[in-house]
Amino acid sequence: MREGEEARRQEVLLRRLTALGLTVRPLPDGRGVAVTLPLGPERFELPGGGSARFDSVGFATVGGDRIKCVRPLPFFHLPLIRVGGCATAEEFEARIRAAWRARILDLVRTRNWLEKLGLCPAPEDGDAPVLRITFGAADAEVTARLFEPGRVVLPGCGPLSGVRLRRAEDRVFLPSPSLTSGLDIELAVSTRLEELVRFDARRARERLAVADTDECRSPAEESGPRILLVGLALVADRALHESLRLRGYSVLLARTERDALRAFDRASPEVVLAETELGRFEGIELVPELRLVPGVEEIPVVLVDDRERPDRREEARRAGAAGYLVRPIATERIATGLASLVRRPRRRRFRRYPKQLAAQAAGASRPDVVSDIGRGGMFVWTERPVEPRSAGRWTVALPEINARFGVSAEVAHTRTVPGSARRGLGLRFLAFEEDGEALLIRFLRALDGRTGS
Repeated sequence: MREGEEARRQEVLLRRLTALGLTVRPLPDGRGVAVTLPLGPERFELPGGGSARFDSVGFATVGGDRIKCVRPLPFFHLPLIRVGGCATAEEFEARIRAAWRARILDLVRTRNWLEKLGLCPAPEDGDAPVLRITFGAADAEVTARLFEPGRVVLPGCGPLSGVRLRRAEDRVFLPSPSLTSGLDIELAVSTRLEELVRFDARRARERLAVADTDECRSPAEESGPRILLVGLALVADRALHESLRLRGYSVLLARTERDALRAFDRASPEVVLAETELGRFEGIELVPELRLVPGVEEIPVVLVDDRERPDRREEARRAGAAGYLVRPIATERIATGLASLVRRPRRRRFRRYPKQLAAQAAGASRPDVVSDIGRGGMFVWTERPVEPRSAGRWTVALPEINARFGVSAEVAHTRTVPGSARRGLGLRFLAFEEDGEALLIRFLRALDGRTGS
C-alpha cells in the first residue's frame, strides 16, 4: 500500500475514533492508531476464580477491522479482535468483553483436559487469562503456558534459554491426541525441547561455517520460506502478512493471476495462497498453470474463499489443490498445516534438469562438476571432503546465457562412490547474491525451451 493511502486510512481512523469520544494518537509510519477505551463498571471473571475491575483498555488498530489489546497486561494475551461495524464505544467494549469471555471458556476446557491427564495447572500471575504448568522438579520457573486444549506454548527459559527459534510456530507444541497421561505429555514436551535445542545448535554451526567462506546474505534467507499471496483481498490483508512474517515466512504479493505467474520469473515461492475468484480468472486455474512454469513440477496451492462452498471445495480437491480455506484466516489455526506443506509437500516442487556445469565453492582451488540443477538446488560431484549439513558459498557458471551467479547452499544429502574419492552433494539453495535467482530462472527457461513474457 502506498504511503498516501496509508496516511489517508490513518486519518480516517483518527477522525472516526475521536468522534466516539476515545483518546486516540497515530502510530509511527502510518501503521494505524493507538486508542484508550474507558471500561464500564462490570467486572471481568478471572481464570483463577473471582473477578477484577479494569478502568480502561489500550489497543492498537490492525488493518481496518481488527484491534490488538496491549494494556493492561491481562488483555495483551487476547487474540486479535474483529471490530468491523462497531459504531459506538460501547460496541468496542462489548467485542473486547466477548473475547475475554471466550478466552475464559477456553481456559476452563484446558483445565479440564489437563486435570484428566493428571496435571495441575495454575493461573498465570497478574490475572492474565493464561494457565501454566511446570514440567519436572529441576526448576519451578520453567513453565509452559496454555490458552486452549491441545496447544502448549513452550517456555523461553530452561532448555530454550537464549535459543532463537527460526519460526514463531516452533514455540507452540501440539501433543498427540494419543497421549493419555501427564507423564506422556511431559516426555513429549521434553523431547520437543531437546529437538529445538539441537536444531538451534546445528544452525549456529552452519552459520559459522558459512561465515568462514564469506557467505552472501539476503532478506529471503533471513525471512525463511516464501509464501505467495494472490488476489486483492489477500494483498490488502496486512494482519495476515504480519502474522505470517512473525512466524518466519517471507511474504510475496500478486494482485492478479498474471502477476502471480510473473512472480515465478524472479523467485520460487514454496507455497501459494490464492483467492478462489481473481476477476475473470479463477484461483483454481493456478494449480495447472503453475505446473507449466519452467522449473516447476508442483507448487502447493491453497485456495481461499469468502464463504464455505462444498462444491468449490470438492472442485479444488479434484484439481489437486493443497487445501481450501474460508475467510477469515486465523494464522494460528493454519500454522501447523502450513509448516507441514513447506517442509513436506506431497510432490517434488521443482523440476531437476540434467546439465553439466562448473560450480566452485568459496575457498576451493578448482571448480566441481554439477550434474543436475533446478530452482531449489543442484547436485555436485567433488573430491573434496565436505561435512554433511554444512553450508557454504558457491559460484555457478551458466554458459548458455553467458552469466554466473553466487549462492549460499547447504548439504542436504550425500552420495559416495565405492572405491572412489568422488562424492555427490545434494545442495539446497539458501540465498542468492543480487539478481542471482533471476539469472538461474532465466537459464532454466532456456533449458526448458520456452520463452518468457
